[in-house]
Amino acid sequence: SVRFVTAQALKTKGFPVTDCSSGIEALKLLADKDDFDLLISDMVMPQMDGKTLIQKAKEAYPKLKTILMSGYSEDLFNPKSTKEFSNTGFLQKPFEITELIQKVRETLED
Repeated sequence: SVRFVTAQALKTKGFPVTDCSSGIEALKLLADKDDFDLLISDMVMPQMDGKTLIQKAKEAYPKLKTILMSGYSEDLFNPKSTKEFSNTGFLQKPFEITELIQKVRETLED
């Protein structure tokens, strides 16, 4: 439900959205069409966690901007602490739609 609400909110604000049901599907899509501006992932997903997804995506596309969402505190995962998480924003769940839109805009502008 978080994926659906997130995708719909971004679409209503004019952002083109391609949503995937797993990290594996996202990596395949990135490989097939490597012109994405931003990857948004939840920390907990089926088949592959968000941290692993971002690491693998950054290996192939180092300049790809990413946002990691989690219900866990950012203190447990500091995306700014390592090179592979440069250009990675963090969004604490639960969040308001306005926070999501603001974080997307901030991340894209960085």
